[in-house]
Amino acid sequence: MTKNFHNYLHENLSIIYKKARKYVSVKSGLETLPEECPYTLEQLLDEDWFPKK
Repeated sequence: MTKNFHNYLHENLSIIYKKARKYVSVKSGLETLPEECPYTLEQLLDEDWFPKK
């Protein structure tokens, strides 16, 4: 991943998450998704990281 793309994701994660949350909520009917992204960008990009249930 390029440094520019990483910076873009870091700067826009909350906007990207909110759009994705809205999309998933409409498609799935789920309304219990967190308002804010509960994970850091580093966690989301780490291939060995997986959130605990």
